[in-house]
Amino acid sequence: MDALALTGRCFQGQCSRLRRFLAFSFSPVPTARRTLKALDDALADVVWLLRISSPHADMLGLPNLLRGDPKLFLVWDHIARVRHGSPAVRADSASVLASLARDSPRFAELIVEEDGVRPLVNLIKAGNDGGKEAAATALGLLGCDEESVDGLLRADVCFVCAAALKEPSMSVQAAVAEAIALLAHHNHRLQDSFAQTDALHLLLSHLDDSSRTSNGPSGDQPETKARMKAMAAKAVWKLARGHVAVCQSITESGALLCFARFLDRGGVGSEMRFYSAMTIMEITRAAELNLALRQSAFKPAAKAAVTDQILRIVREDDDPLLLPCGL
Repeated sequence: MDALALTGRCFQGQCSRLRRFLAFSFSPVPTARRTLKALDDALADVVWLLRISSPHADMLGLPNLLRGDPKLFLVWDHIARVRHGSPAVRADSASVLASLARDSPRFAELIVEEDGVRPLVNLIKAGNDGGKEAAATALGLLGCDEESVDGLLRADVCFVCAAALKEPSMSVQAAVAEAIALLAHHNHRLQDSFAQTDALHLLLSHLDDSSRTSNGPSGDQPETKARMKAMAAKAVWKLARGHVAVCQSITESGALLCFARFLDRGGVGSEMRFYSAMTIMEITRAAELNLALRQSAFKPAAKAAVTDQILRIVREDDDPLLLPCGL
């Protein structure tokens, strides 16, 4: 049934090379011998489709319709594994798809074109921690063009990623936050879509030690927690970039005090200080152009004290990472 459904989707207007394979395989040919050869090839391709639709079948081998494009075979093969494999196989293939997308924009486009977004989204929803982390990493690399962005939005990637920030695993939270940062950086529509979720609220809560308790493994907890907080700060920066409403929400939440603490904390990592500085710069830049934000962010006495603290840190600290705050 999965194979029939997969074949049926080929004729529903989706941008997939697979939907053209039957038309290609059964195209008119002038001789009986060539007709028989085309039928044999088409039957072999159908057998391959049945094999990749089975969760337990060996999916090695290249179908006839992909002999001229082995890159596409890699994408199809690992999308099928993400869709139907065991938890370990799904996580491993999601990692492979992430590596392919990172190595080449063309691979990223193919993953979206060949219906790879939905299996990755489903893996974030229902995979093990390794699968969720790998799927988030892969999805973060797919917003490379407008057509890909359309596919991501249709799959509700922004809402799924926002929900995944509630996962107890800090490594999953870090991967999801980094994916949000990448997607928001590459496309303003994705940035707007994230702004309509509770992603910003959850990211800011991850930066506030008093609002969370930790369930990560004790051996990896300090490093994993540091990475999670750094990626949360990076995502907040990318969501705030050129977005007045996000900047307004950050200031109203009292998070400026959090960022001021990160700037002033000697033990915090350089990434965290840099992302905090860049977020403050984005809020300042937006406030220069928006009177309401300027009045709400910096005029009240309580927030003015935070502003004075930030300025003091920047003036007294010669760390070049803090230069954006003084711009």
